[in-house]
Amino acid sequence: MINIRQNILTLRENINLLLNFIIIIYAFIIPFEYTITKELIKIMIILWIISFDYNRIKIIIRSIKKNKIFQLVLSISFLILLSYLWSKNYPNTVYGDFNFFFKAFGYFYLFPIIIIVSSLKAKYIVFVVSSFLLSMFVNEIISYGIFFDLWSTGIPKSNSFNPVPFQLSGIHISYSVFIAFTILLSLYKFKHISNKYIKLVFLIFLITMSMNLFISIGRTGQFSLLLTLIILIFIYYYKNIKKVVFLIISLFSLFIFAYYNINTFNIRINQGIDDIKNVIYNHDIKHSSVGDRLLAYHAIIYIFEPKNILFGVGIGDKEEYVKKRLHENKYPYKQIKSFWEYGRLHNMYLEILISNGIIGLFLLLFLFYSLFKIKIKNTFIKYISYITSLVFLFVAFSCDIFFFYELMLLFGLFISIVIVQYNHEQKIYNKNI
Repeated sequence: MINIRQNILTLRENINLLLNFIIIIYAFIIPFEYTITKELIKIMIILWIISFDYNRIKIIIRSIKKNKIFQLVLSISFLILLSYLWSKNYPNTVYGDFNFFFKAFGYFYLFPIIIIVSSLKAKYIVFVVSSFLLSMFVNEIISYGIFFDLWSTGIPKSNSFNPVPFQLSGIHISYSVFIAFTILLSLYKFKHISNKYIKLVFLIFLITMSMNLFISIGRTGQFSLLLTLIILIFIYYYKNIKKVVFLIISLFSLFIFAYYNINTFNIRINQGIDDIKNVIYNHDIKHSSVGDRLLAYHAIIYIFEPKNILFGVGIGDKEEYVKKRLHENKYPYKQIKSFWEYGRLHNMYLEILISNGIIGLFLLLFLFYSLFKIKIKNTFIKYISYITSLVFLFVAFSCDIFFFYELMLLFGLFISIVIVQYNHEQKIYNKNI
């Protein structure tokens, strides 16, 4: 009987080790097509269920009790899914079909977080991050090949002007965020690695990835990177004013250099400036990328109702509700297709305010704040907590994170890493007191 029990424990340990290895592969796969990632997540779920034991339950319970970030992840997820109870079902809309959204939200966000938090060993985090960076190196090579017309991946809208390798959801938006995140991770590696050869590799990688970001048409990643770097400069060098000034001038010089020397970046910035001017001076407002995002703040006045202030209209109703309210209140800009035809405002804060009210908005903002403020001794993971909170805080102004599958995967992966490290440090701390 004892031997049988021991064999079962050994089998579970081996399966859990395999699951950790699969999580490392998962980090490599997520920059590619989310359809491939989904199949890997199914394997992760099966292994997680097979290796499930009392210890796994304890980890989840301890995370719920003591880890604020994990609490917020579950709370936001519960509120979003619960909101279907007070909304209708619109199968033809993105959020309207409960079964579809539950599977998408589960596979690309909630399930991976729960599996990684309860399964990943802290000692393997470095391999997970390295796997992600290696994947982005592969994506970068393919992206440059597309840019120089050497090959094509067959992805719609992917071409020399928009060299996105594989990502289907959001195309340039999500890929630019992945590049920005990779640059930030590589920056830390470059600064802290002592081996001069590896340091040189990361320097070259930083330069080529920065070029890759500027030749892509994703302004979301570009400006999320800029704003995040400015805040990081103040966080790490606030005691040295001269260094802060020098680094910020250098940073803006890089963007100015890119503006005058990289055609794609120049075109996209000029388009954005024209969109802003068009909205400010109100001359024949047209459907445009930046213009729609600015007008979303104007449109929310026509959409929002005080009676929905606490919990919103429900995520199933959100799109139809937006279109209905714009029609009822005779919103003047009927040419803004994203509002009238799709019920989308391209702003996660406004979207969640409508669908889940001030409660949902507070939970989301508190999640970003908690990620930023979490106390972790490991300096690299603490840095990851900074960049995860800041990058997605800024990305949320431009798009709904829970609308793009790749962004959900990226956000969930690095949230999980922070939670795993925090749990690990707390476990060590509790053993020592």
